[in-house]
This record gives sequence, C-alpha cells and structure tokens, in this order.
Amino acid sequence: MFRRLLNRLYRGSGPTAAGVNLVTEDGPALLPPPGNIGIGEAPRSMAWTVSRLDRIIRRANANPGDSQCQLEARHARHCLSKFWLQAPIDQLEQLYAGPIGEAYRLVLRGPLSIQPLSGDETSWKQGLAQQLETNFDAPERLNLLLAVMTYCAPGKMQLSEPGESLPRWLLSDYVACFAPELAADLGLPIGLLDQPGPPLSGDGNPISSSTPQGPTVAPVARPEPVALPRLIEGSGAEAFNQFQDEEFVNRMVGLINLYVIDRSDSDVQLELRRLRRLIGQIWLDVSSASLEALDRTSLGMIYRSLLASNFGAEPLHPDDRQVCEQLTAAAVDMEHPAMAQALLAVMSFLPQGKMRLGPGQNRLPLWLRESFNSLAGLRR
Repeated sequence: MFRRLLNRLYRGSGPTAAGVNLVTEDGPALLPPPGNIGIGEAPRSMAWTVSRLDRIIRRANANPGDSQCQLEARHARHCLSKFWLQAPIDQLEQLYAGPIGEAYRLVLRGPLSIQPLSGDETSWKQGLAQQLETNFDAPERLNLLLAVMTYCAPGKMQLSEPGESLPRWLLSDYVACFAPELAADLGLPIGLLDQPGPPLSGDGNPISSSTPQGPTVAPVARPEPVALPRLIEGSGAEAFNQFQDEEFVNRMVGLINLYVIDRSDSDVQLELRRLRRLIGQIWLDVSSASLEALDRTSLGMIYRSLLASNFGAEPLHPDDRQVCEQLTAAAVDMEHPAMAQALLAVMSFLPQGKMRLGPGQNRLPLWLRESFNSLAGLRR
C-alpha cells in the first residue's frame, strides 16, 4: 500500500542555491563537500548527548561558511539518522516532540540542508531511499523516513498523498520543508492563523449560550493589558502566505547567511529588520493553541535561524526600540492574554544569551518553556 503512496523520494540536487540571494548578485557560496566524511567506516563506539548535538548544530547554523562547523554538523546529522533507525517504533512521536526532535528540526531547516552531500553521505542517503521503497509496508517505514529526510534538500523529497501516509506529528514539518504548496489543501499551516474558536468547558466541549455555567460572579476589575504594537502593514495571515513560497524561504535563508558572513552590510541589516517585523507580526496574530504548530513550519525554521545569527545584538533603530519596549512589557505581564506571542515576537529584538525566564514562566505553554533555552542561545 505504501508503494502507491510513495511517488518519488527525492529529486536530483539541482541548483538549489541559485535563488537564495536577496541583496546582491553574489550569494553565499556553497561549500565544496568533502570526498568522504568517514561514515562508511567500521562501526565504532561514540558517546554523545542530545545537548551536545544541539550545540553543534546550532553553531553550524549560525556559521554556514565555517567548514569545520559544517563538518561537525554533518557528523551530528549522521548520528541522528542512525538514532532514528534504531528508535522504538512506538516511541517515535514522543521522541520527536522532545529535545532530540528539536535538534533534528534544527538540521532539517538549517543551511546544511542545501549543501552538497559527500560521497559516503550520498551512498547513505541512497541506501535509505532504497530500503524505504523496498519496505513500504514495513512498520519501520517512519524510522527510515526520519533517517533520510535531513539528507534531502528543501523541496526535493516527494511523497504521494502525504496527508494519508504521514502521521500528524510529522506532517507539518514534511510539508513545510518539502511540499509547502500542499499546506492550504491539508489545512497546514494557513489554518494556524485562524481566529481562536469558542471557549471550552472543563470536558473540552465548546461553551454555548445555552450551556449552564453556574452562578454569575462579578469579575474583578483589572487594568487594561498593554496594547500590542503593529509591526507591519496588513495582517499576520497575509504575511504568512509568503512563507508558503519556497523561493521566498530560500531567499530568507540566503539573507541570514549573508549577514553571518558580513555583519556590517547595511543593506542586509535593513532587510533583516523587515524580516524580523514580518515574523513578529505573525507570532502576534496567531492563537495561543497554534503557536507550537506554527514553530514547526518554514517560518519557525527562518525564525530560529534569525535568532541563531544573533541579529538581535545589533543596535536598535528608534522605531524598533519602541516596538521592543512594548513587546517586552506584554511578555513580562503574567496576566496578558498574548504573553507567549509577545515573548516570541520580542526575542529577535534581543541579543542571544541575555534572556531569562521570570517567575511567570509557568503561564507559558510547555513546549515554549522547554524550547526557551535553545531559542535564547543559553547553554543547557
């Protein structure tokens, strides 16, 4: 059955970096791949931790032109690939939702994904692809898919009917990286920007006007919450449409890479200021229940790359400084209904390593509390 759903695992590499340059005719050059990186050698014991892999991958994402960082990231990618091959089938969803899944997504959405493969990486990828096609009905097909996905360039893996063949916990990342044109048809992720639904009762059912809700109690008067600033003209939903365009996503990746290579380029800084506001408005307009799913889209990948570049350490222009102050006031207000949204929006205005969660952190979604250290550039 899975053979029918599996159309074509990956296409040829192609000139994937040809359109990533947003500012100048000369985009960031692809690093020449090493002949081999040693993954085909005899197996040997290698101690590793998720936190160490996370640091390696994050450092490589922030330094796409550093060959040593990229080599270490290649080995980290291979380590993750082997892990998924051996992971218990009944624990894949839980593992993917945890720290190792977060490290995996950093690779999946990072600049390493557009770099050419070494000779033994190509053999590794082809071997996984062949197993996946051969074992299309095997229970371990998701193990194989997770093992091979980070070796495929954006848009270069194609599954037929992914909405039927993939579980929901993996579908949004697959669509964001390889088939953004399917997002609207699958209800991902454009639906993330819909208005929140009706309030829910304790049993999870919508509260209607006819639902008994007990005696009416006069609400305690509270100060009006801090007003959230408008970062762009138009809505976050309109802005999010741009992140459904693979060419736009590639240009944003290239733009961030250009900044990492030359932080003094004023034109690049101006474009990143616009990108920061664009992403910030999307965070502000999404419902609290959809923040985690939005983070798993291509927007989340660009957002994390922007944070890792430490663009937030640049001096703020006066208008950006005012926006930062307004967002910070909302992010530290434990009673603010958009506390989490404001926190995500303001993080790209602040330097990496300088942010800490305060006593109100328990009011944040669990996934955001668990992701905060990596987003903020804090050592674990």
